[in-house]
Amino acid sequence: MDNMNKKNYEVMFISKKALGEDGFSVVSGLVAECITKLGGEVTKNMEWGRRKFAYPINKEVEGFYRVLNFEFDPKKVSSLKEKLNLIEGVLRYMITSIEERK
Repeated sequence: MDNMNKKNYEVMFISKKALGEDGFSVVSGLVAECITKLGGEVTKNMEWGRRKFAYPINKEVEGFYRVLNFEFDPKKVSSLKEKLNLIEGVLRYMITSIEERK
């Protein structure tokens, strides 16, 4: 597939605090692997570190945040969501489309 069919996306996800830094790195690798296995390419990887939540999520009060920017086929976003739902340790994620600046 050529890049003409791909769009720019961003996924922000939160991992459980109990995983620690090492576990967070493993989960981050799994998320990136899901993107690449489905034909996407990670273009930016930003760690936000450990932060407290505004409200509890599944009885957790803080977690590790990371944002990945990637190029991806829009037709495969639902498949990516299915895969992310299966990753143990991911509390929440949000995928957003990024508009290209001209």
